[in-house]
Amino acid sequence: MGIRKTLGTLLRWLFVPGAAKIPPVLWLLIIGLLVARPLAKESARPLPDAFERIVVITATPVPPPILATPEASSDSTARAGGTLAFSMRHAGNNDIYLLTQESGQLLRLTYDPGDDRDPAWSPDGRFLAYASHRSGGWDLYTMETTSGTVLRVTRSQYFKGSPSWSPDGRWLAYEGYQDGNLDLYVLDIESGQEQRVTHAPEPDYSPAWSPDGRHIAFTSYRNQNQDLYILSLDDASVANLTQTPNQNEDYAAWSPTGEFLAYSVVRRSGGSHSTRRSLPGASCGRCCLA
Repeated sequence: MGIRKTLGTLLRWLFVPGAAKIPPVLWLLIIGLLVARPLAKESARPLPDAFERIVVITATPVPPPILATPEASSDSTARAGGTLAFSMRHAGNNDIYLLTQESGQLLRLTYDPGDDRDPAWSPDGRFLAYASHRSGGWDLYTMETTSGTVLRVTRSQYFKGSPSWSPDGRWLAYEGYQDGNLDLYVLDIESGQEQRVTHAPEPDYSPAWSPDGRHIAFTSYRNQNQDLYILSLDDASVANLTQTPNQNEDYAAWSPTGEFLAYSVVRRSGGSHSTRRSLPGASCGRCCLA
C-alpha cells in the first residue's frame, strides 16, 4: 500500500498541475524532457545501408542535343536543325554562341579565357569545329555539342583558322600561316595528318568545302585583287570565279546541290552586300569549271 500511495503521489505531481504546487512553466518543461529523450535516442540510430550509399552528383550543364535532319545541307544553320553558331566578343573575350531559330534562345557555348572563333558545324550536326587560342597559339578544336566534350585536333606552332568540314565529316580544310605565307591545308581528323593544298605566294584563306567533296572554294589576293577561287582536289587546278577588280569578295558558302555560291561583296567605292553566283557546268551537285 505504501508503494502504491507513493507512486500515485508522484504521478499526480507529474501529470496534475498544481497537485504538488509546481509552477505551470516547470511542469511543461518536465513533460518536454520526458518526450524529447526517446526521440533523441531514435534519431541517433545509424541509417540503413540503403541510405548511406546514396550520392547525388550534379552534372555540368551542357547545351541541349542538336539533331540534324535527313535533308541536312552544307549550310551551317540547316545542318544543325536551325541553330546558328557564331563567335562574339564580350567583356574583352571572343566566345562561341548558339542561336536557335525556333525560340530565339541565345546560348553561350565556350567559357575559356582564350579566344574562340570561326565555328563550323559538322555535316551530321553533332560537332562544332573552331579555332581557339586557349593553349597559347591558334589551333583547331572540335566539340561534341551533346556532351560538351572538347578535342584538340592540331598541335603546331603556326596560325590556323576558318575550319570547314568535308561532306563525310572525316576531314577539315582550314587556313594556316606557315613559312611566311597564308595557305590552305586539309587535315585527316582521325590520324591528325595534314597536307598543304595551295602554294601561291599570295594569301589564300576562308575555305569552303563543296557538297561533292572534290572542290574547295576560297578567297585569295592572287592577281593583286581579292577574288573567289575554286580549287579542284582531283588535279590541284585553281580557277578564278569572280575576277572583279572593283570589289572584294569573301566568305563563300555552297548551296546544298553545289550549283551556287553565296558570298559577301565589298565595293572599293563604298558599300557592301551579299550575292550568289551560279557555277558554270554545275549539275547534280558537281562543280566542273572549265
